[in-house]
Amino acid sequence: EAIDLFENKARVCDEKFLESYIPKFKIEVNDKVFKKKVSKFNFDKINTNITNINQISIRYILEMELRINEASKWKIQYSNPPLNRIYYRLFDVTMRIHEAVRSLGYALQMYTDACRLGFDLPLQYEIHFPGMNYRYFIHNALIRVYACYDKIGVIMKELFEIDNINYNSSLEKIIKHLSFHNDEELNFINSLPPIKIINYTLSNKYYKKIYNHRQDFFHNLTKSNFIIKSYVAVLDLELIDTIISNSRMIYDIIDSLDVSIQSFHMIGMYHDQN
Repeated sequence: EAIDLFENKARVCDEKFLESYIPKFKIEVNDKVFKKKVSKFNFDKINTNITNINQISIRYILEMELRINEASKWKIQYSNPPLNRIYYRLFDVTMRIHEAVRSLGYALQMYTDACRLGFDLPLQYEIHFPGMNYRYFIHNALIRVYACYDKIGVIMKELFEIDNINYNSSLEKIIKHLSFHNDEELNFINSLPPIKIINYTLSNKYYKKIYNHRQDFFHNLTKSNFIIKSYVAVLDLELIDTIISNSRMIYDIIDSLDVSIQSFHMIGMYHDQN
């Protein structure tokens, strides 16, 4: 019944039409560029980077747990929402990055298993259901890490009580809102370290890469689907490297926000005691 309903509501084409019109082109590649990528994005290096970022992700989870316990004991709360609630949001970000890193580790393990089992193309090795191959877990990590930027946008809006903008606005829109308004209070916010670090992040080449990868994924235009087989793994390893680099930049933002929250609390304590 579900298929019948889908056929009535959607334009379903037959197999002959697909064979005639589905994109079959391959992206033209520059062999020199890809040989350089092969030397840069090798398996052992990526595996080491995943191991390192996994250890970092565990450390940040533990640190945020300590911060939540500490903030819950604060006698005064100076922000709307309270500062301790900001730490719950930061904890959520650290958990999502950790889940993403675990997905990357599983993706690399599946790639290794596919090679060991003799698959001509590692993407052919699937588990549980069709399509759950190693790239499935890479894209899972991609979506989770990119979503962290939107969560940081919510944190920025709440922490600095930014009005006149939708609650679910992206981080880019919130930063643009701050830069386009010549207001004394907003100018002060723009001068704070978290905003400067976020501005650096949004202009960084790795952020632009993850943005483009995310757009390609949602529009089913993953570059690896349109390139010769010998270079597919190189692009996937490059995407893993991009995800790891963005995770590190998000941790820099978390560190800066942590210092800001601590400073706000100390200022509040000073005024309360005086």
